[in-house]
Amino acid sequence: MKRLIGLCAVSLTLMCLTACDNLIIDSRDNQVYRIVTIGNQTWMAQNLNYRYEQQPNPDSASFCYNNQVDSCTKYGRFYIRGSAIDMPGLVPGNSPLDCTADGNCNLSGNIRGVCPEGWHIPSKAEWDTLIATAGGPKEAAKKLKATSEWDNNGNEACGNGTDELLFTAVPAGMGFVQHLDAPPQPTLKSQASAGQGQLTFFWSSTVLEGGRAYFMALTSCDSDSLFSSTEELGQMQQMAFMQMLSMSVRCIKDDEQ
Repeated sequence: MKRLIGLCAVSLTLMCLTACDNLIIDSRDNQVYRIVTIGNQTWMAQNLNYRYEQQPNPDSASFCYNNQVDSCTKYGRFYIRGSAIDMPGLVPGNSPLDCTADGNCNLSGNIRGVCPEGWHIPSKAEWDTLIATAGGPKEAAKKLKATSEWDNNGNEACGNGTDELLFTAVPAGMGFVQHLDAPPQPTLKSQASAGQGQLTFFWSSTVLEGGRAYFMALTSCDSDSLFSSTEELGQMQQMAFMQMLSMSVRCIKDDEQ
């Protein structure tokens, strides 16, 4: 294993992102991620942990659960919507997106966002394909969840999954960030985290009117596990001081042409 990683590292001077069997190395920070092919899609099998910084408050754009670095190492970082899709174009190689102050963006094609080069934020259609490949929402919930860390709250029908597809969804929880003004240059007021051990939310690149965005969720109980965004998310984004959800990111590989 060490030799494989070493061989990848050597080639980083030639390629922005190098794959070694079921591993990739993100050349931006040299972090290593497992990857998995499910059906015709190739996914990261770990949550992204790239530190996306945006001035004047770097930790408002992406952050760890309760600001604990160990949590980022284990579960990856939370990203606000504008960070996940890299609205201001801060990731090298990206350009600013065509977005209004209220979060409406004119998006088309693959949205790389905060993902490494050659990867992108999955669309709702790509999440739907994953769920269908896994056997539908109920089956997918069990097959995508990790075999540990999920709380069952005393209910045998809840808790860990089988990780049959090696997607290894962990219960990272979710974050809340409250801003005094609108993106893409927010002024941080407060942030909080909740739900670790109970749930995980993943961003998609698909947006609706009013700055609302689709997301995918897994919870401890299978019957509640997989759903797309609801009106409540959009309403949260429209609350005072623009309180926004922060979620995990799972990148999907670009189609090879």
